[in-house]
Amino acid sequence: MIAEKIKLLREERGWTQAELARRLSITRNGVNSWEQGLSTPSPACLVDLARVFSVSTDYLLGIEATAKNLNDLKLQKANEDRIAAQKLEEAKQLAAKIEEKSVVLSVKTGEGGKLFGSVSTKEIAAACEKQLGLEIDKKKMVLPEPIKACGTTIVPVKLHREVTAKLTVKVQEA
Repeated sequence: MIAEKIKLLREERGWTQAELARRLSITRNGVNSWEQGLSTPSPACLVDLARVFSVSTDYLLGIEATAKNLNDLKLQKANEDRIAAQKLEEAKQLAAKIEEKSVVLSVKTGEGGKLFGSVSTKEIAAACEKQLGLEIDKKKMVLPEPIKACGTTIVPVKLHREVTAKLTVKVQEA
């Protein structure tokens, strides 16, 4: 299907395979392979072809805007929206669980309550799983600066692009 479209569009413009290849910055053999149906253009080349021929990629791929295709697209979009809403709701529920509890970490300290090193997001995530039964990805925790002293720290946890929970972390001497 795409092979015939490429050849038809090229011939309508009176271009040789070499001319089309030059406009796309590829080899003539590449264009020949497409027209013979031996290979298909990569997504990037497909976009370039659409630009060079001034047509849509859907046209090149043979996708028509039929009622069925439009309805399928509408159903697909509705399903994606439903899944996105479900993920947002799950993130909100997890945020509520996180914010109502706190995590306690016992660490070795030196004089004045200063820690040897700092508390990492990996340690906080492990404590969340052990103490709260919540599996939180350490990469979602946003520590503006390392925790280097005993006390209470609020750690933002980015659960969703619209939801950030506040995890209370209490660091105490072991």
